[in-house]
Amino acid sequence: MAKFRGVSEGDSITYALQRKEPLLTEHEALRDAVLGDSSNIVTMREGLHAVRTVEAVLDSARGNTFIQP
Repeated sequence: MAKFRGVSEGDSITYALQRKEPLLTEHEALRDAVLGDSSNIVTMREGLHAVRTVEAVLDSARGNTFIQP
């Protein structure tokens, strides 16, 4: 009967994260940029790095392989 009690996976840590609606966050960032606060705007280099990273993840998932970005 002891075998049917379940599996123990060890200790876990739960974090309380503040979550906001993504579209609201995007609109607030646009509003702030129009008003002159550009602290939430990424550079072209940062955007390109994000796109290349996502492409590598998708290629890896398609081929079930590791892809060095």
